[in-house]
Amino acid sequence: MFRRIALAIALMTLSVIASAEGTLYKVPTREGITTTLFWEAAPDAKATVFLFPGGGGGFGKFEDGKATGGNFLVRSAPYFLANGFNVAIFGRPNDMDELGWTERTEPKHMTDVAKVLEFVKQKSDLPVWIIGTSRGTVSATATAISVHDPAIAGLVLTSSVVRF
Repeated sequence: MFRRIALAIALMTLSVIASAEGTLYKVPTREGITTTLFWEAAPDAKATVFLFPGGGGGFGKFEDGKATGGNFLVRSAPYFLANGFNVAIFGRPNDMDELGWTERTEPKHMTDVAKVLEFVKQKSDLPVWIIGTSRGTVSATATAISVHDPAIAGLVLTSSVVRF
């Protein structure tokens, strides 16, 4: 009997996780500019991961409550959620088709990041880990250096860019 109850609870938990949906936000960041943010909260979260995808930035399309991009970090969002982390994926501001190398360290990008991070902290007051992969490591590192915010708990870089 105990096994049946445990199995039923496990299946219900999986269905709740599988049916959870994120939200797409357009956060005002500069005069007349909004930056997209994918946000999904984990039940009983212990921290938030603030993700910077590589390439030209962004998280792909927003479909059925999910970010659909093929980037490593975007694809990893369900794993972060399943392990108790809120997921915030930084998109792109509406005045840029792509976040290039130099754009990722410019003051206007840091302004966008700071405003989106401020919005994320309104969603959850948990510690925030900044994570970047590939070209996103440029944004993540610039954020760790430029955005002085006590909510930032740490920095994680994957497939780091070592030269342009």
